[in-house]
Amino acid sequence: MLLIAFIGIVIPVYWAFAVDLLTSKTSPLFKIGEVELKSAQVAQLFWAVVGIAGFLGVFDGAEVNRLGCALALSVF
Repeated sequence: MLLIAFIGIVIPVYWAFAVDLLTSKTSPLFKIGEVELKSAQVAQLFWAVVGIAGFLGVFDGAEVNRLGCALALSVF
């Protein structure tokens, strides 16, 4: 129960301040390979990756049912 309460406190802080922290700590031009991104573009890329990961998380329940919890956690 305490873990759930802790998660309930941490998650809103993450959603509120993650992008702000990312843009303030990222240099004005951030290089990924040969691609240069501005800090605002890095923030947009971050939200896109988080969104895609959240969408793909929808399918985890079916995989846990199919593989079992221990195997699903080790695979993903």
